Amino acid sequence: MSQATLARPTQATCVSPAFENSSALKTNNFSVQFLPEIQTIRIRGELQLCGMDAYAAVVALLDDTICQNPSRLCLDLRELKFLNSSGIHMLLRFVLKVRNQGKIQLVVTGSEQIFWQGRSLRSFQQIMPQLNLQWV
Repeated sequence: MSQATLARPTQATCVSPAFENSSALKTNNFSVQFLPEIQTIRIRGELQLCGMDAYAAVVALLDDTICQNPSRLCLDLRELKFLNSSGIHMLLRFVLKVRNQGKIQLVVTGSEQIFWQGRSLRSFQQIMPQLNLQWV
């Protein structure tokens, strides 16, 4: 992935997402929810949507959390068993947006037991060195 591709997202677009509950998405395969009381985005299950366009609702939820300007935000991926390449790209763009916003301390919590997370989550630190990566 080239640096030009990763450098595109500069800020989150602060608009209302196009789904009923702006703090949660749930299907039979995955769930994404923002828990404002603990400033945590929790993603669970197996997330393998077809292409970046299919991730629009997830991106909207992530962008909405950035727009709330938390000083600290946790991205909890401990129960995300599978994420396809489009999903990894989506999360990389989210990390870039947080980095470019410049005011949010980002903590990413992953599981050492889930194979894809090892390499992918460490690459988030290459993009945002101040990111706090925690393993359980």
